Amino acid sequence: AEPARELGEREQDLLTVIARQVCMAVERNDMTRVMEQRSQRLARAPQLARRIAGQRDPRAVARLATRELAEGFGYCRVSIALVEAGDLRIVASAGALPHRPTPTGACAEPLLEVFRDGAARVMCGSGCDGGRDSNAPHGCCSQLVVPLVGGGQERLGVIAVYGRGSDALTEDDLHLLESVADHLAATLKQAGLYEELEASYFKTVEALATALEAKDAYTLDHSRSITEVAALVGSRLGMGEDELRELRLGALLHDIGKIGIPTEILNKPGPLDDEERLIMERHTVIGEQIIAPVEFLENIRPLVLHEHERWDGQGYPHGLAGHDIPLGARIIFVCDAWHAMTSNRPYRAALDPGEARKRLRSGAGSQFDPEVVTAFLELDELGVLDAASVSSVTVTTA
Repeated sequence: AEPARELGEREQDLLTVIARQVCMAVERNDMTRVMEQRSQRLARAPQLARRIAGQRDPRAVARLATRELAEGFGYCRVSIALVEAGDLRIVASAGALPHRPTPTGACAEPLLEVFRDGAARVMCGSGCDGGRDSNAPHGCCSQLVVPLVGGGQERLGVIAVYGRGSDALTEDDLHLLESVADHLAATLKQAGLYEELEASYFKTVEALATALEAKDAYTLDHSRSITEVAALVGSRLGMGEDELRELRLGALLHDIGKIGIPTEILNKPGPLDDEERLIMERHTVIGEQIIAPVEFLENIRPLVLHEHERWDGQGYPHGLAGHDIPLGARIIFVCDAWHAMTSNRPYRAALDPGEARKRLRSGAGSQFDPEVVTAFLELDELGVLDAASVSSVTVTTA
C-alpha cells in the first residue's frame, strides 16, 4: 500500500470550505425546520382559540386545549391544572404518559410553585425527568409551566408543557403559550361564571317545582320521575347537550301550571266532567305564563305549552300536529303518559307495565310520535328506565 500523502495547502483550504458549507447547510435545515414548526404552531393558535370559545364546562375546555396542544402543536406532553374546591388539581392531560403515575388530580410541586408565584417558568436538564415533577414523561429534558390568570389577577390554574430534547422548548414556545394561556383563562372564567349562573337558575327551577308539593304531591313526584327518563329518550334520539339540558328542565316544569288549577279538580277521585276537563287543560297555558318572565327559561316555554299536543293534531292547547310540535314536548308527552298509566291515582289503580306498553304502541302515530314511542320502548326493553325514574331528583347539567 502506498504511504498516506499529506494534503497540500490548497486541498486543506478546499476541505475547510466544504466543511463550512456543510455546517451552514445543516444549520439552514435546522433553522428551516424550526421556522416551519413555529409557523405551524402560530397558525394553529387561532384555531385553538376558536375551538375552546363558548365552551361552558371548564374541564371540557381543558380537555380540548391539552389535546390540541399535544396533537396539533406537537408537544410531547401537555397538562392543565385548575383550581377546584380550593385545590389545584390536574384535570386534563394529553400526549406521553407521566414517568411516575400519581393519584388522579394530584399536582406536582413545580406546577404548584408557578401557580403560587404567578410567573411562567422554563426548565431544562435531566432534573425534569421524574425529579420533583412526577407528571413529566420519561426522558423529559424540557419543561414549560405557564399560569392561567383571569381578570383581576385571579389565579385559575396552570398549563404545563414537556419536551424530550434539552432545547425542545424555547422562548418562542413561552410567548406562544402565554398567548394561549390568555385565551384559555378568559374562556375558563366565562365558563365558571356560566356554571355559577346556571346553578342559580337550577335552584330557581327547583324552587318552582317544589311549590307544587303544597298543591299536589303526586304532580311533584311525577315531574321529577320523568325528568331523567325523558333525557334518556332524548339522548337516544340524538339530542345534543344543550337540548338535553332544556329537556330536563321542561320535564321538571311541564306541570307547573297545575298550581293554578283548583285543588278539588286536581284531586278529584273520579273522572273529570267536560267543564272540569277544560279547566284542567288550561294548566299548559298557565305554566307557560308562569315561566315567561324568567329569561333563561325562554327555550323551555314551548315544551311546557305544547306538552299535550297530539301527533294527529287533536291535542291542546293549539292543535299542533306532527313535527310542528317541539321534539322535547313530544318526548315529555310519551314519558308523561307512561308514568301516569303505571302510577296509582285516586280514581284508578296503576296499569300493568305490559298493558301500558300496549297502549303506547296503539297510540303511536295518532296520540304519540311513533319514533319517540319506539325509542322509549327500546330503552324500556334494555331495563334502563326504571333506574332513571328513581334517580336523584336534582336536575343536573350533564
